[in-house]
Amino acid sequence: MCANCGEPMQECHTRQGLRLYVCMHNSAKMVLTRVGRPKHALVYCTAKVFGLKKAFDNMTADTNLTIQKLRHSTDNKIDDASLYKSANLALELDFDAETLPSLFESALTLGFSLGLDATKSIESLVVGIARKSRLVLDNIGVIFLAETAYKWYKSEQKIDRSLTESERHDAWQNYAIKSVIETATKLKSPMVITQ
Repeated sequence: MCANCGEPMQECHTRQGLRLYVCMHNSAKMVLTRVGRPKHALVYCTAKVFGLKKAFDNMTADTNLTIQKLRHSTDNKIDDASLYKSANLALELDFDAETLPSLFESALTLGFSLGLDATKSIESLVVGIARKSRLVLDNIGVIFLAETAYKWYKSEQKIDRSLTESERHDAWQNYAIKSVIETATKLKSPMVITQ
């Protein structure tokens, strides 16, 4: 509960691995460090996080996708604001909400294998597919030609004619997602540490 207004506080996570408890009414945050020692801080970005959370909740109302699943799939390596932003963009682009955690995990696997941080990896996945950009997907090691995607889509959908613009978009997006998952499965997941 917030000491100032008595309202329940919302839990968020930061890139540094801290858990933040946010009061959406007065921007007061209690920061709990990894060892559990409370510190008080005033943060001005709560309205942004609250707006992103509200949009995420609206888009995922009919699904089983939660921020906790995305945090788990990214091993808490991304702060909530960045995670909400990437998830919201992906959902607006009609990514399947149920497969989003595995896509984010695949992007991390690919990004880490190339020395990228977690946020840049997720951003490259979402922006690369959103813009249909081979150059951005190349950041996480996914390379393919659009013609390859179109041929694959035609064979999957059993289409004999040339593709419409909408079908070309679907072909590119679906093939990109397929390529990300297949490429990531060839690599060992960075989330698993073996000795």
